[in-house]
Amino acid sequence: MKVFQETPLIAGLYNRLDICIVHVLSFPEVVCIVNNVAAVFMEECNLCECEAPIKVIGDIHAQYQDMNRLFDLIGRVPQERFLFLGDYVDRGPQGLEVVILLFALKLRYRDRIYLLRGNHETPAVNKIYGFYNECVMKYGAGIWWDFQACFNRIPLAGLISKRVNTFFSPKNLCVCATYNGI
Repeated sequence: MKVFQETPLIAGLYNRLDICIVHVLSFPEVVCIVNNVAAVFMEECNLCECEAPIKVIGDIHAQYQDMNRLFDLIGRVPQERFLFLGDYVDRGPQGLEVVILLFALKLRYRDRIYLLRGNHETPAVNKIYGFYNECVMKYGAGIWWDFQACFNRIPLAGLISKRVNTFFSPKNLCVCATYNGI
C-alpha cells in the first residue's frame, strides 16, 4: 500500500481547517486535498473494514457547526476513531466545509477515520439538493466535477469487527460476491 506523503501545503491547512471558513482555502488548496484523498480512496477496498471501538456518525448534511459540536462532545481525531456513513453534503449551508475537513482528516489520520459513500455523494442527488450550487457559488462549477470524481472512489460498505454491516446501494449495484455470508 502506497503511503500518503503529507506535503507542506497539506500540513499547513490543518490549523486553518479547524476554524474552517471555506474561503480561507484557495481553489488550488481545495483541489490538492480532493485529488490527494481520491488517491487514498483508490488504494482502499470498496468494503471498509475497521475494528471496534469506533464511533459511528451518519448524515452530517452540510451542518459544519453541528459536526464540530459533535466532535466537542464525543472526541476528535486522532484521539478517537470514527466511521462516517456518508451524506456529508446537501440540505445545509456548509457542505464544502464538512467534506473538506473530513477529507483533510482522512489524509492525515487514515487509520483513525473511515468514510463511506452515501446517496448524497452521487451527482444525481447532490446536483439537485444544494451541493452543486454551493460549489458554483464558492469556487465555480469545475470543483463540483472534482468532488464527483472523488466521491466515486469512496468505499460503499463497511464492516466493524467483521460483524456490523453498513452500506449504500445505488439502484444499479450488482453484488458479485459475498463476504462471510453477507
